[in-house]
Amino acid sequence: MNVRLVKVRPVSRPADTASILRLDDSFTTTRVYRVATGNLSFDLVETAVDPPLHKDFAPLPPGPRPGRAVEYAAVDGVDALIGYASAVYEEWNRRVILWDLCVASRSRRQGAGRALIDSVVRFAGTVGARQVLAETQNVNYPAVQFYLRCGFRLAGLDMDYYDPKGPGRGEVALFMALDVPDTLLPK
Repeated sequence: MNVRLVKVRPVSRPADTASILRLDDSFTTTRVYRVATGNLSFDLVETAVDPPLHKDFAPLPPGPRPGRAVEYAAVDGVDALIGYASAVYEEWNRRVILWDLCVASRSRRQGAGRALIDSVVRFAGTVGARQVLAETQNVNYPAVQFYLRCGFRLAGLDMDYYDPKGPGRGEVALFMALDVPDTLLPK
């Protein structure tokens, strides 16, 4: 892994909008998680795929979400925007929902994603959240592995989360959770 100097700063509107929308959020993988179901159980089974699976996501329109929300930009040493994260605090269950996380393909595995997650976790601490929750897909093996490396754990899944007539048809939503360290919570 070739780690570059990465800084995280708040998103500047409207100056960052075009750069955020240009981020490549695609992935290619040779492994996915197949969901095996039992009577009252689920099991994720790592499965090889050939040819490799490639998926491009339609860009989410960046911008404020309802509630207490943040947007962060990861920039490299020359201040080029290489990543984006947005999250919203849900007071009713004291969770921060990671709404979007994207790192330019050329900048992956260089610290930008982790820096963005660290910023979201610090935000979660400032608002008194107990947890950060992220959603990804069973076919997005690289994202699941990334979240696990960052300390997230599988918190649940939803077999019917995606519209069966939409781009996520046949996929299963995986929810990954990270408990906010007590040291980050207000005293």
